[in-house]
Amino acid sequence: FTGLLNYGWARREGSQPYNGGADQPGFTLPATEYAHGSGQREGRSITGGVVYRGPIEDLQGQYVFGDFITNNLWTVPAASLALGNVVPSSAY
Repeated sequence: FTGLLNYGWARREGSQPYNGGADQPGFTLPATEYAHGSGQREGRSITGGVVYRGPIEDLQGQYVFGDFITNNLWTVPAASLALGNVVPSSAY
């Protein structure tokens, strides 16, 4: 991904409407997202992520992202991510 993208905040959170706002043509869908709520496997406040390139083989090439409030972490193979195609964390 290159350049600055508008993911729709504060009218959209991930691919879901938020705060009563409507989509606009300039919004870009996120590459991945997770369920929002109070459950143990859900999150409340996404805190970015990074593609892991360190020494742990099982994590190499994984996009690792987390939740600020629940401290949950998720991974999605970076190779499966494409701009405009949302991969839910539940898929992995």
